[in-house]
Amino acid sequence: MVQFGKNSPLTISEDAQKHIESIRKAQKHAKTDFLRVKAVVPAFGDTVSFNMFFDDEPIAGDMAYNEGTTKVLLDANTAYLLVGSELWQKPDGELEFSHMDTRYNFDIEDNPIKN
Repeated sequence: MVQFGKNSPLTISEDAQKHIESIRKAQKHAKTDFLRVKAVVPAFGDTVSFNMFFDDEPIAGDMAYNEGTTKVLLDANTAYLLVGSELWQKPDGELEFSHMDTRYNFDIEDNPIKN
């Protein structure tokens, strides 16, 4: 069983939550599935990217957070990198992380859907 944290390191805007829910439905994922955010840190360079996908199997060390209507699953490294971040939806339908003055784009794996 996964442990739920009290304070999520990531805020998800209402528009982004609705978009994530529409993707969940289109990809036929269960309502109980988590949105896993996974940091990808390259061996060389300083640019971090994030992969996102729906996951129904938490692994040891994961923390789960209820962020509005979205259940988010994070490993410790990803949670650390996302502290203070917001996930929001741009006018073109793309989702974007915003943290301080840096923005990160991401795509939900295997998903071409945009609103």
